[in-house]
Amino acid sequence: MLRIFLFLILNAISVNVFAQSKADSLFMSGGEAFELENYSEAIKNFKELVRNYKGFEYYNQAVYNLAYTYDASDSLDQAILWYEKIRSSNVKDNSRVGGRGIFEPYANYKHFSTSNIASIEYNRGNYEKALDYYTQSLNKFPYFNSSGTDLRINENRLKIYLVDCLKKLKRFDEALDIIVLQALASKGSSNYQSVVKSAIVLINENFDKNKIASEIENSLTTIKRKGTGSFELNWRNKKTTIHPYSAGQNLTVAKLKDEIKQSLFWTELTKP
Repeated sequence: MLRIFLFLILNAISVNVFAQSKADSLFMSGGEAFELENYSEAIKNFKELVRNYKGFEYYNQAVYNLAYTYDASDSLDQAILWYEKIRSSNVKDNSRVGGRGIFEPYANYKHFSTSNIASIEYNRGNYEKALDYYTQSLNKFPYFNSSGTDLRINENRLKIYLVDCLKKLKRFDEALDIIVLQALASKGSSNYQSVVKSAIVLINENFDKNKIASEIENSLTTIKRKGTGSFELNWRNKKTTIHPYSAGQNLTVAKLKDEIKQSLFWTELTKP
């Protein structure tokens, strides 16, 4: 599972913005050491910073960087320890602190700390724990971004990871509910093909493909517009809401049905 890297790369312009204090020096040296894969030196710098300079402007990012550096160096228990410090802190994920540059201005430290712990637990074979943390990264610590494109990319990625966990736990029906609805709603997103692959592999390995196609066709007859950008449908005897990636003022129920029937997911699902 992919773990998310949130280092702020400081360029010459950034250096001029920072006062040349000890905390600045530690932060920059830690980042430079990490880039050179000198993890012990990076840990030394970030640890000194977070222990002694709690008023530093980028303190929370330094704590995340320390956790991530432990993660990158395979000191996973220490990584989890520091990720948990972030999760229990007062930092707000929707704070505009320049998380990963101009296109992602929000902190998202708790979100990524949570999903990174999930990835560690998944790779350790602790699928229940991984499932819990991935679920928290979607619901308890949601991802903030002003870009609808990036929001859907992140949502798709996490839903695929949830499905992977549920497959390992042999909870195939739960996995199906998640990935079918995601596939119906994500046409046009940049990692849509990964969603489709996850759905088709799950269905081919654990279900009757023709039966699932028939269930989806029946579900499409129940679609109603719920609000701007959202539609309601019945899926497997449950009323649920989807938010199509292509949604807009002009997306009608008829257009949504056509979009689904012309999608890669439907093509793969109904392929002989």
